Amino acid sequence: MYRLIKKMKSMSPKVIMAWATAKFLAGLGIGVLLVSYLPDAMTNDSWINAGWVVFAIAIIIGIAVLRELNKKRSIVEKIAEKFD
Repeated sequence: MYRLIKKMKSMSPKVIMAWATAKFLAGLGIGVLLVSYLPDAMTNDSWINAGWVVFAIAIIIGIAVLRELNKKRSIVEKIAEKFD
């Protein structure tokens, strides 16, 4: 967990905003799905589909953020770091 927090501190604001957006959309998608599966919710299939679509978008954004967090530094960046 410490390593993740350390990486998040060094990330650009664009990546942090994408991470926050993914978390928000995941919560929204799960919320829509939970409400739509209640017995007395008067739901139809469009709300269930909307919940799954929002959740899928959150997963896609989350994968992109995790890829950015775990991206290896290039050899040029490693060499430049030694000279700083």
